[in-house]
Amino acid sequence: MFHDEIVVFTPKGDPVSLPVGSTPVDFAFMVHSDVGDKCSKAKVNGRIVPLDTELSSGEICEIITQRNAKPSRQWLKFVKTSKARSKIRVKLNIEVDHDPKKGRLRKERDKDREFAENPLQYLAVEGKQAPLKLSKCCEPKIGDEILGFYTKDRKITVHKKSCVNVATLDKKKEVKIRWTKDKQKNEVEVTLALEDKVGILALILNIFVQHRVNISSLNTKAKKDHVVNKIRMFLDDREILEEVLKKIRKLDGVLDAKES
Repeated sequence: MFHDEIVVFTPKGDPVSLPVGSTPVDFAFMVHSDVGDKCSKAKVNGRIVPLDTELSSGEICEIITQRNAKPSRQWLKFVKTSKARSKIRVKLNIEVDHDPKKGRLRKERDKDREFAENPLQYLAVEGKQAPLKLSKCCEPKIGDEILGFYTKDRKITVHKKSCVNVATLDKKKEVKIRWTKDKQKNEVEVTLALEDKVGILALILNIFVQHRVNISSLNTKAKKDHVVNKIRMFLDDREILEEVLKKIRKLDGVLDAKES
């Protein structure tokens, strides 16, 4: 979690990371391409909002789809994510650039950027080597618990260990795979018990942002009378942790905040 990212939740409580300024359309395509393609309306915190509404951390976004719905060219004016922009262009058959030279240069820049950010460069396979690819169903990120499976096209598909599709895969084709990228030394986890109040998580995330704390994961579990959030993070200075927790404890609606 960097200062230019937000976390928005699905109605089921699943967190979705997005860049600041993202809209329900960005959220829809991040959840699934089909959801984005069929997006017709959006609800934020239970209220219908325009599709160009700017989302904030901690909000709950629900996408309403229709079978005959399709992306609008107008969406390209306000979407923030490259994924949403590219999916909309593909669906509407819009050329990125009619100038072959400019188009080629753009593709080269995008390719360089993709390589630099590609998690595949931080993966190591034990045993028989094969080309790697990240599964689209769960989109593993660096640091996630992962599993690899050989496919019919002689590649290894990488899934999150928690991916629902893992149960359907042939265990005989499983291959041991691990991340090689080093993590920062000071990785900690905090547990927050919160009242179920709209906007409280956004206030908490803003505290982390103010202290430039890098959040690696956020998990939410609903209890009978409250919500429990487990947040993992990287800290260069552990003294910052207590300062962050003190500020969180002062917020209205926070029942408990402590290191796990």
